[in-house]
Amino acid sequence: MKSSFKLMGACALSAFVLLSAVPGIARAQDIATLQSRAEKGDAQSQTQLGYRYSAGEGVTQDFHKAVFWYRKAAEQGRAVAQYNLGNRYRYGEGVPKDFKQARYWFDKAAAQGSADAMFAIGAMYDEGEGVAQDNKQSLTWYRKAADRGQADAQFNMAVAYHEGEGVARDHRLAYFWALLAAAQDFPDAKQASFEFGLPLGEAVRVKVREEVKAWKPSKQ
Repeated sequence: MKSSFKLMGACALSAFVLLSAVPGIARAQDIATLQSRAEKGDAQSQTQLGYRYSAGEGVTQDFHKAVFWYRKAAEQGRAVAQYNLGNRYRYGEGVPKDFKQARYWFDKAAAQGSADAMFAIGAMYDEGEGVAQDNKQSLTWYRKAADRGQADAQFNMAVAYHEGEGVARDHRLAYFWALLAAAQDFPDAKQASFEFGLPLGEAVRVKVREEVKAWKPSKQ
């Protein structure tokens, strides 16, 4: 999809509620606590420890250790760890780049309802990573993620309808999805919603804004 607004499948790390945001001794104690719980098999702690090593939060950044702990949690079925492990394979961080393994873990997470993983699968189709580039498949997965409130996917849906790539051009739906992404302060979405709404009459824009206010993310 070619557009000045197109988000090219960027997958940010999922955010976690960390046990401590205090530097120094408190942070060292935090890491020690996470390490102890992770070694005892606690999947949440394993996931958080994986994040710490991936982001370099309170520890020296080490993607190999991040992968180690993400894998421990992913194998216990923790969706966010499966998603992040998939990202490490997708980008070749801590492991050799492997789109097949990335897709394997994204599929695991998506099956548990992870909107981030659904978006990542859409991005792989969008960019032809390990699969033939396929706009329709990418939009199928973006829509799944967008329906669940994933802002990246909502923005990509807006651009797709604006450009008419993978779907028929539809200014109303482009405006709708752009407004949803803008409501989550997604970069460029506010400007996009302004531009995408220009072809519509004010009465239509008012109606779409009402629909956006009433919209609720899918839980399925």
